[in-house]
Amino acid sequence: MSHRKIKGSPFLWLPSYLYWLSFAVIVFKASHFLIVMPSKHLGEKLKQIRLKAGLSQTALIRALNYKALYPYQISEFERGERQPPLLLALAYAKLGGVSLYVLADDELALE
Repeated sequence: MSHRKIKGSPFLWLPSYLYWLSFAVIVFKASHFLIVMPSKHLGEKLKQIRLKAGLSQTALIRALNYKALYPYQISEFERGERQPPLLLALAYAKLGGVSLYVLADDELALE
């Protein structure tokens, strides 16, 4: 089994696969848990949830209680230019009274 000494690392002597696995977990956490899936209708569903709740983009930010979120980002999500982080998608789902699965699956419509 190969061990790798990483200078200045808290992982002084780890098997190589454990070092790279720990790095992958750190990178995953730093990615803000993006929903990485091709979804053609996610933006439309997010907009439907906001409009059904009768909220402007600014009011939606307050209602979702999500830190570091701006109206231009809401607009990008609704136009399908960006995908929201998982925790934000979950907040949308709770606000709309739907499951996260309904948001993510293009074949399922909002009720």
